[in-house]
Amino acid sequence: MRRFNLHVGQQIQLRGTYIHSNVTLTIVGTIDKGPVPSFLIFRRDYLKKAAGKPGIAHEFWVQVDDSRVVPEVAAAVDNQFANSQPNTKRF
Repeated sequence: MRRFNLHVGQQIQLRGTYIHSNVTLTIVGTIDKGPVPSFLIFRRDYLKKAAGKPGIAHEFWVQVDDSRVVPEVAAAVDNQFANSQPNTKRF
């Protein structure tokens, strides 16, 4: 918030690149100690409504305790969604 001189009550706009929609958000609070210095949390239903795709997950993250199991976990996720349309896509 300091970096961009933002404050509670201010409106900001997220400009879509992957989802070609813009979403206007109002800053309602801050987190004293977040997971990373640059972190924004907002309600997912706003994004889904803007995208015109309610009920579709565009992204999810998986955390593992041991990096050696990443291939196994990734394969399990791919397998879980193998018959979904669209299925998973790793980056």
